Amino acid sequence: MKKFKILKLTAGVIFLVLAGALSFLYFTHYRATTEVLALIDAHYLAEETDKALEFWPPHQESEIGLIIYPGGNVDFRAYSRLALEISKHGYYTVIARMPLSLAVLDQRHADGIIDSNSHIQKWVIAGHSLGGAMAARYARENNTLLDGLILWASYPDVDLSASGIKVMSIYATNDGIINQRRFENTKPYLPKDTSFVSITGGNHSYFGDYGFQRGDREADITREEQQQKIVENVVLFLEAL
Repeated sequence: MKKFKILKLTAGVIFLVLAGALSFLYFTHYRATTEVLALIDAHYLAEETDKALEFWPPHQESEIGLIIYPGGNVDFRAYSRLALEISKHGYYTVIARMPLSLAVLDQRHADGIIDSNSHIQKWVIAGHSLGGAMAARYARENNTLLDGLILWASYPDVDLSASGIKVMSIYATNDGIINQRRFENTKPYLPKDTSFVSITGGNHSYFGDYGFQRGDREADITREEQQQKIVENVVLFLEAL
């Protein structure tokens, strides 16, 4: 009887912890804005599945694919404006739909996307914040499958310096979320020819369309201006492959 009571108490504690964790994730989840959701609905080349949100390039079949890992606890659809604009330049662009909006729970999500699109000849993986760190891990383990890695307001926690993969790191000067010390200290983890792109006046939240992230700093430029710079640099990166 005593053991039963202990097991019952333990189960109750576990339930409360899980319920608390799920409640925290729900109430701190950053949802995509209504404007960007309307953009998805209006775009005839966007296709949402239970695994991803795909944007097909108009009028041509793409040979280069870009996979985007969303930031932690951010609605994957919040990156749709960026994905749409990149796809307009002729690139198949897909946003990974992560369990509980956490890329750390499905680091290998890109496997299914790559396996389902055999017509794509070159793959690049990108990620925002936590999604960027998980994209870097994936790149480290699968550098023969990928042709590039793009970090958005992020840094790797694995050594990619000898990976042979092409890397671009895009960051914003008014970012109040990223750990600046770790960002600087992990630069040696990246290849020596990594391209670093600074967006003057931009912040962490403007890498997507999900409102203002707690702890971030105010931007000195508009969200549209920041995202235009992101798209321009991503397209230049893809064109150079």
